[in-house]
Amino acid sequence: GSAPPTVTPQIVKEHMKTLKSFRTGWNRAHLLEYVVSDGNYDNLEGIPLLPLDNGTWITFSKTGHSVYICRKEEVGALLGLESQILRTDLSTSVVHHMQKIAQT
Repeated sequence: GSAPPTVTPQIVKEHMKTLKSFRTGWNRAHLLEYVVSDGNYDNLEGIPLLPLDNGTWITFSKTGHSVYICRKEEVGALLGLESQILRTDLSTSVVHHMQKIAQT
């Protein structure tokens, strides 16, 4: 028989666009880190893996409201805007990818 197909970030992104909900045990932060690891940001639109500082996750969208990237020590100056700030406890790698996405 043939080998099973390799699961790539691209395949995960395509599948996640069709999901109606996430299993509660899934670690979305790890999924986010994996799907951005290929550096292909064009196909993130419609994937609900954008973590906000208020604990919610929203869908990547070029036309939605802006999400700001701040350092943890800067968030205090933006009280009340937690729903517009990227979660501050993400890995350095994910923050780097988010900065690249913001520039596109």
